[in-house]
Amino acid sequence: MDRTDPQKARMYDFRTYVGVRIMKAFLDEGYRLPSAAEKMAGVLNDMNVFRDFVQQAFRGIDLVDGKPAVNMGPFDADGKKTLYGINDDGKIRYDVRDKQPRMGEQ
Repeated sequence: MDRTDPQKARMYDFRTYVGVRIMKAFLDEGYRLPSAAEKMAGVLNDMNVFRDFVQQAFRGIDLVDGKPAVNMGPFDADGKKTLYGINDDGKIRYDVRDKQPRMGEQ
């Protein structure tokens, strides 16, 4: 995406935007520029690891006990059990059980 108008210098990709916002938060907390840059790099690295994990593990949203649950894929080698992440009124818990129906399939 290229801009030719006077605002061209203000065009950033999302990764740059996120990095700047993270660095600003560290600067606002009182970190000096070199430390803020180092901490920002660590946060961005953690975000990349997390994104890769979710992209590989996420299998959709299923219903567990009538509630939406994040299907994180097979839990055992033969694929008979599935790992679910469930938000019970703000408390995250994990459950291993037989594959449950997809949301909207009941």
